[in-house]
Amino acid sequence: MSKATIYNTLSLFVEKGLIREIAVEPGKTFYDSNSTHHHHIFNVDTGQLSDTVEPLAERLGHVHIPNGTDLESIDVVVRVRNKSS
Repeated sequence: MSKATIYNTLSLFVEKGLIREIAVEPGKTFYDSNSTHHHHIFNVDTGQLSDTVEPLAERLGHVHIPNGTDLESIDVVVRVRNKSS
């Protein structure tokens, strides 16, 4: 199976709402099979993406959106580094 087939299939799954695409930085994308509304923590040292325990978007307050639009979603990725020894 070619990489193009795999990425086309992933794109179709994202389009149909079966998985979520999470771009953590340019050239680094994760696909999450948990399609419920939740946020993520990305460790830049290990490259590991994990779900947050608490909903972070609610702590950000109200988001001003342009007139004539509806808020679809808020995606939060918190980037962390390992502490130096």
